[in-house]
Amino acid sequence: MDKKEQINMNIYISCFTSDFEIMKKKWNLKKRGYSLNKNQRKRYANQTGAILEYAWDNNTLTRLRTQDCPFGMCTVGSRLFICDAKRNTIVVYNARTLDVIGEIHSSLFNDIHSITHYENDLIVSSSGIDTVVKVSLTDYSTEPVISFINSRNGIKIENPDCKIDKSVDYSKLHIATEEQATHLNYAAIMSDGSLGVNLFHQGCIISCKDNGFSFLAKGMYRSHAFFEYNKKLYTADSGNHCVRIYSLPDFNFVKMMKFEGWVQDIKKIEHDDRSLMFVSDADNCLIHVYDLHLEKLIRTIQLPQNYRISSCELKLT
Repeated sequence: MDKKEQINMNIYISCFTSDFEIMKKKWNLKKRGYSLNKNQRKRYANQTGAILEYAWDNNTLTRLRTQDCPFGMCTVGSRLFICDAKRNTIVVYNARTLDVIGEIHSSLFNDIHSITHYENDLIVSSSGIDTVVKVSLTDYSTEPVISFINSRNGIKIENPDCKIDKSVDYSKLHIATEEQATHLNYAAIMSDGSLGVNLFHQGCIISCKDNGFSFLAKGMYRSHAFFEYNKKLYTADSGNHCVRIYSLPDFNFVKMMKFEGWVQDIKKIEHDDRSLMFVSDADNCLIHVYDLHLEKLIRTIQLPQNYRISSCELKLT
């Protein structure tokens, strides 16, 4: 039996809309200075997202659960945490049964995109207010880590306490993507202990440490997620429809992996001593799965055509 068929796992797939056509219609009209009509606005307002369960052994989707607008997700112990960008809420699921067991609310949550785990905290990108938020796994309390909310004329990092107005409930505000300074949409603690942050508008990844920052990767267009593996940094260069790979620790460009559509997310998943990369082509409703050690594509997963993929996560057995 081929080694690629020996994988035994189920995967959760988040899709931030199951009505991609109306989202594309809105984007295309907006570019031309028009807006949706009354019926289209109703359809847009009523759209919802979904969490799908995928079984590897028979290559099928086995379950669908509706959620307003699920983006990033991560599992800690038996808990699965998923960012709901529409309700500015982290929904907490049982990672085995997909039953809802809680929710996390914060005035700092605005268009939350990614969620990663580090020690006893969750690291959340509150994209709408250009802020990285730390969430305690003990009591779900939240605090800003770094923010660009008042940045003007380029990137300027300051103490978040000088920028976040604690009297404002940011979760109630709507701030359009183009009005944000960075639209930071992914953040994670790097292997050197620094905070890695992706800046969507600037097309770069920076490392934040000791109230300063340095550039790790530049020259991308509308970038998203990243991860480290085997002394390399893998980055989603979404607008250029590719994954860029850089060497570590010097961050020299190594190679590019091209895809047909928008690379919404890349996710490294460890399973049975294998390191797998899940690449989400959101335009074409495809997930490409690579064995990182073999540097080989082992499967392509096709989703329903109107689903816009956000991310993937391993289901606990």
